Amino acid sequence: MWFEDNSQDGWDGKHADMEELKEKSSEDFINKAREIVDDFHSSGAFDEHEKNKRIDEHCEYRTSSDNRIAEQILQLEKVLEEYDQAYSDPYRDFVELDVYVSRIKLIVESLDEYRSKLDYYEKKERTIHDLYDSGKISGQEMDDRLTETGFRKQRAGTRTEMAGLGMTYDDLGEISDRFNHLAIDFQIDDNGDTRHKIFLLLRSMDRDKAIYILEQAVMDGMISQSTADYLIEHTLRSH
Repeated sequence: MWFEDNSQDGWDGKHADMEELKEKSSEDFINKAREIVDDFHSSGAFDEHEKNKRIDEHCEYRTSSDNRIAEQILQLEKVLEEYDQAYSDPYRDFVELDVYVSRIKLIVESLDEYRSKLDYYEKKERTIHDLYDSGKISGQEMDDRLTETGFRKQRAGTRTEMAGLGMTYDDLGEISDRFNHLAIDFQIDDNGDTRHKIFLLLRSMDRDKAIYILEQAVMDGMISQSTADYLIEHTLRSH
């Protein structure tokens, strides 16, 4: 034939290379995730985490960076187990596997980012204290700077927690706004309709996400811990 269109050959080759790179990248993240989980258990960090939770009477450990990291690693372990189970299925769904790989990648990257930011903010806090000790800033300015730095550390921790749940700030903001409005109505007038709406909202979410929203509401002062416990018991018991 006097003319052959070979343009598709080049595209097929590039496509195959891209797929190979994607698969290699996925394997790298999965291997790194397994190393993180294995080290968490072999180093004794898991046992230390469980001990700290048991003796945490004033919720100091629960709000710490160590707890955030430990809980994210446990979430990573859970997603890895789900991935392995899905992969072992002879009729495995590759779309489902891609979803698990994306979550694993998100958690691993968020852990790396969180540790890097923690190191940065802790150095910044030391610098603020040094500036105060040397008389370069006042006590009020030191407090203001430490408060701002603490807020940024808290925000970085929240991003890490949301990564484990597969949430974004938009997700959190939208759901929290809806829940907080209902919580205010619930406090003003504890009627059956508002309570039913709260139950429906919480039951529409995964259990982990619902509990996270309730914990955030307690920390924000929107509801009491006893109310959160009640909602968890009566709304999520069969979830």
